[in-house]
Amino acid sequence: MADFTLPAPYEPQKEQALHDPRAKPSPPKLAWRDVLRANAVLILGTVLGLGLIALAFEARASWHVRRDWVVPTTAPFYAAAGMAMAALIVRRAWAAAAPSLVLLALLLAVTGVDVWAAFSGQSDALRDALAILAGVLLGFTVAATLAAYAWAEWLRRPEEPAPQS
Repeated sequence: MADFTLPAPYEPQKEQALHDPRAKPSPPKLAWRDVLRANAVLILGTVLGLGLIALAFEARASWHVRRDWVVPTTAPFYAAAGMAMAALIVRRAWAAAAPSLVLLALLLAVTGVDVWAAFSGQSDALRDALAILAGVLLGFTVAATLAAYAWAEWLRRPEEPAPQS
């Protein structure tokens, strides 16, 4: 017990007590594989979120009228969709993630064709159409991913039973 009569409280070290630092076991050694597995959703979600933001900047880059506020304003939705897609992938919820992954594949294909059209000197009408299609696909991808995550995590799960006492 602490001695409160002293100018500064002093508590002697108890040798057999649980809070004795020397009595505590050392923490287990963690391998890098375990650390990566524990943080897989965070790492993959960050990569996917940054990828969606890069796709949004690429779609915006081909617009003749600059809308510089669009990508920064919608970036939180891209980040949330990246985290949601990573959670679905890591948890192997393929049925829920399938529409998002198909839309993402279409988005990557349209963006690739848009970049090809930019570097090969194709008409501006084609690039505008591809940029609009990429923007629409990006919006649908984000909406489908967030809806799939909500469905897989909250809407599909039955109510948990009340704890028994």
